[in-house]
Amino acid sequence: MTIEPIQVRTIGSIGTQWLYRFPNGYGASVIDCGYGSKDGLLELSMLLYYGEPNTHHRQIYHEIVNHDVLGWLNDIDLQLALEDIKALPAHHVPAKG
Repeated sequence: MTIEPIQVRTIGSIGTQWLYRFPNGYGASVIDCGYGSKDGLLELSMLLYYGEPNTHHRQIYHEIVNHDVLGWLNDIDLQLALEDIKALPAHHVPAKG
């Protein structure tokens, strides 16, 4: 089953960004203008959502999923990485004041 983004937006004139958010508080930003883009591949950056109503996010690294952005992803690799993020235990961060 394909995981669908919650938002798709244009990054100026250079590419597209897809945002994903999961119930566990994690998500991902995927772009088609990063590592691998010259080969038609995608780059994923893991996100942590916080605040109320859980709409703010920041880039993070997670020892189970990544130690840096994940580049050169084809569609299958992307879906596997998204499944890994979605399967992580819930992480709750208090709202920033």
